[in-house]
Amino acid sequence: MSPAGGEAASPPERAPIFSARLQALLQDILRAQAPNAGRFCGNCYNPLAPSAGPSTALRTGAGQAPEEECVHCGLSTAQRPPVRQIPPEVFAMVRAQRLREAIPVRSLAWGGLGAGLALALFLMVVLPFWWNVAAFAVSLGASYVAAANIANWLGDALGYRWGQRVLEKRWGAFVARRDPTRET
Repeated sequence: MSPAGGEAASPPERAPIFSARLQALLQDILRAQAPNAGRFCGNCYNPLAPSAGPSTALRTGAGQAPEEECVHCGLSTAQRPPVRQIPPEVFAMVRAQRLREAIPVRSLAWGGLGAGLALALFLMVVLPFWWNVAAFAVSLGASYVAAANIANWLGDALGYRWGQRVLEKRWGAFVARRDPTRET
């Protein structure tokens, strides 16, 4: 279905570098809740189903393990053999992405709280005693709510985009080192 006259088609969204399944596994491994062992796509490191082993190949008469395709990147195990561990560089990419995502959120939250505290102190100085106590409490409470909402709304959006750019850049460099003959 094409867009109505004059409307521009929205650009197709790019597939994420890591699958949702791999991202969840990476978080579990980083928290030491899962081992860095298994069967992973040799290209994108998406978890693959455990291999049936050589006995399956012998029973089917194929003489080798059956070919399997990664559901995330689409490469078969014949094109790129599976790996048993996720490389340490992938974990470094995830850590760098998470750090970059957190910087805008924390900066906006602490900046908002600092501005609220400055406003509360200013109001304490210029208002009479009983008014300044009330103004101090109200301005601190309002600045806390405002800082949290701005950090969650604007900080999350900025942080996510910044983290994705860092991940894409590091993934591109990693793939270029891993596959020097491959065009990116």
